[in-house]
Amino acid sequence: MSRTPQVGIDHLTLLQVSPPDLVTIASETGFDAVGFRVGTAGPGEEPYPMAVGSPMLEETFRRMEDTGVRVLDVEVIRLGPDITRKDYEALLESGQRLGARFINVMGDDADIERISDNFAQLTADARPYGLRPLIEPMAYRPVHNLEIAVRIAERSGGGGVLVDCLHFQRCGDNLNYLRSIDPALLPILQLCDAPLAPPTDSHVPAGCLAARERISPTPNSRVGPCACCQAMASCQWWNYSQPCQLGSRSA
Repeated sequence: MSRTPQVGIDHLTLLQVSPPDLVTIASETGFDAVGFRVGTAGPGEEPYPMAVGSPMLEETFRRMEDTGVRVLDVEVIRLGPDITRKDYEALLESGQRLGARFINVMGDDADIERISDNFAQLTADARPYGLRPLIEPMAYRPVHNLEIAVRIAERSGGGGVLVDCLHFQRCGDNLNYLRSIDPALLPILQLCDAPLAPPTDSHVPAGCLAARERISPTPNSRVGPCACCQAMASCQWWNYSQPCQLGSRSA
């Protein structure tokens, strides 16, 4: 007998909403779980005050207890050249307190071997907290395709890969390779949609461009869905015991 998959909503969908309020919204709209942006993804972004013991984290936890909504993942750790445990230990502590299962990780270093070593160290550091790091391939970062991400995860001693529909398409990855990957490396499918043709604008930074025009996945999308979205949802490696997460971008 198949089980209904756990479906969550990623914080990027409503990044302007505080973590406690995201829990409430998730509960009221029928989601099982949420993902939280605890660490910043880039310069100029202000993190929510979600350190262990902070009023916001404790209020978030109280609403989780009241609603039954759980935390699927916390983000984000950027693996730069000089990263050390002290750079991400507070995020591990917050993730443990929230009962999160995964950490979203970005490779932010031109040296892929060093990213691989640092990801393996993060995987070991996160294990006592009950957290599993997942590296996410993105077209505009050094880990720019699924194959590189899989190699890093396979060498990590327990880490995995986060597959995002939008990045999958814009990285130029293909479904045949995806189907060949050990399903144990792919614990989450992140669903978002976009126009099939990526936007082009020479005045927009590459990182913004590659993540631009995210929309919620729907078969009736007015702009036309990214071709991989529905296909990926039916891939052999994804089954009803694995969670998926909605990751569109709010206006």
